[in-house]
Amino acid sequence: MTLDQIEQWFKDNPPRDNVRVNRFSVVVDGEKFVKSHLAALRNNSGNKTFLPYYDRMIEYIEVLKND
Repeated sequence: MTLDQIEQWFKDNPPRDNVRVNRFSVVVDGEKFVKSHLAALRNNSGNKTFLPYYDRMIEYIEVLKND
């Protein structure tokens, strides 16, 4: 999934709050989570250090899809 596709997905499916993404992570403020993660990924495109931001975003989307 590209960043543009992720952004479009959230336009069609608004972020939700208090979502458990995995055993260790809970998204408390969905809007802030999406904005901050997209900004970090766009500003650091190609930098593998920021891959966990992408992974968390995909996990969050999968949880929302399955809920």
